[in-house]
Amino acid sequence: MSNVEWPSEYERILREHLLDLDASHEVTVDLVLTDYGLDSIGIVNLMVALEDGFGITFPDELLVTGTFSTAGTLWAVVREVTVGAEHAAAEDARS
Repeated sequence: MSNVEWPSEYERILREHLLDLDASHEVTVDLVLTDYGLDSIGIVNLMVALEDGFGITFPDELLVTGTFSTAGTLWAVVREVTVGAEHAAAEDARS
């Protein structure tokens, strides 16, 4: 995955849930989340925080291990769900 930019809110939420990530360590797209303390309970907590922070809901089909593998794969999913939510809201506004 190439260099990807994400909002500071995304990185802030990630850092809050990666308990083994040192504050000076850069969060890159290929950062393996489980290497920095993310376990199954942490995944649930991270998902809820992202849903709250971005006003989204993760669809069931995206609740798979691969979604939470790296910072980049997770951001791609958050972005995809956010765009979908924005599209749905625009459709609702037109009707």
